[in-house]
Order: sequence, then C-alpha cells, then structure tokens
Amino acid sequence: CINVAPSRETPGELLLGKCGMYFVEDNASEIIENSSVHGETEPASFSWTFEEIKEVHKRWWQLRDNAVEIFLTNGRTLLLAFDNIKVRDDVYHNILTNNLPNLLEYGNITALTHLWYT
Repeated sequence: CINVAPSRETPGELLLGKCGMYFVEDNASEIIENSSVHGETEPASFSWTFEEIKEVHKRWWQLRDNAVEIFLTNGRTLLLAFDNIKVRDDVYHNILTNNLPNLLEYGNITALTHLWYT
C-alpha cells in the first residue's frame, strides 16, 4: 500500500497484528542509513494500537475508490491507498472486525448524544 501524506507518498507494507497495525516503508533499511548521514529523523515505519483508532472511512485517491482513512485519538490521520478496491475492502473489513474500543459509531444515537455533550 501507499501511505499518503501532504509532503510525500510512501510505498510500504501494512501489517495487522493482534493489538495494532504497523506500516513499514519499502526502503526502510536504506532510509535509516541515509537519515543518519543527512540528519533526517523521519521514521521509516510506525505503528498504532487498535485502541487509538477513532474512525475508519473508505476514501477515493487519484480518482479511484481504493483508499482507507484512519483517524486516531491523538488527532493524527492516515490515508492508506491500495492497488484496488478488493484489497482496500479486505483491509477495511479486517480493521473493523478487531476490538476498537474508541471507534465512534455515528449510527448509534446514544453515541452521538454523548459526543454532543462532550
């Protein structure tokens, strides 16, 4: 998949574990070597727990319906683009079948009312 950020698009692998998700950049070892030479500190990989996931939405990217946007409780967002809609839908389904205690349920009136009060 591709991690899409305003400043760059980073190809890599998305790994779903028991407690969280991991994105590992394709050139992670090369990036680490170059970072130490040039003084850059951009991480080649990062992770987040399922507890940190607040929202998950299907998105369009480059005029194709092939991405997922993940909103975390710390305010960070991730846009992950996939090769096709089937892969995206599989990832989307696999994320939502995990225990996501902080996931906002917009169809639930009680959850919406609670959001309105807070």
